Amino acid sequence: MDKTTSVEISAKTVEEATELGIKELNVLPNEVQVDVISEAKPGILGFGSSMARVRVSIIPAGRSIASSILEIVTELLHLTKAEATAKISNAGEHDDDPVEIDIQGIDSGLLIGRKGETLRDLQFLVNYLANKINNQRVLVILDIEGYKARRDESLQLMAERLATKVVNTGKPITLEPMPPRERRTIHIALANRQDIQTESIGEGDQRQVTIIPSTNND
Repeated sequence: MDKTTSVEISAKTVEEATELGIKELNVLPNEVQVDVISEAKPGILGFGSSMARVRVSIIPAGRSIASSILEIVTELLHLTKAEATAKISNAGEHDDDPVEIDIQGIDSGLLIGRKGETLRDLQFLVNYLANKINNQRVLVILDIEGYKARRDESLQLMAERLATKVVNTGKPITLEPMPPRERRTIHIALANRQDIQTESIGEGDQRQVTIIPSTNND
């Protein structure tokens, strides 16, 4: 008798339905793909309520999480009608390793966006979908034709130039708001300098790096 490879389960929540499906298939959480058919609805005074329903399917042998993520990225590129292709640059086969996907094509500039904003949004969406579909925590890093390395180099050069200006003028400089990854690049680039200090100020999307003359700098 062939082993069942997919079941549809209803329960009070998506999480509970997923757990029941995994138990019924007798597999581990990282061996399944979960598709949410419908979310639970509370209804009004008990009327019109409905349970959550999911489809839990065993991931076929040889189809890795990285492969499923590549399918997500490829489908998103198709939906946006972008002339670009994606490939796996790191399958994330070891614990805590991210899955890295590289995108290339003539629409690369559009997919990167102003200062990488579109790329960050795309990466956020892919991470959300990947974690939802694979039913486990996975980190996905997207890059487009080496953009992140070029951006890091540009930020490092800017940081050194502005740090020297701070030392020469004795006045702090506050950079424009940046995402966490870029602020971290600035902090790391200047971490070994004794003549200045860096700190992040502001809240949320408006957090900025300030470069300050060191109090120990005579």
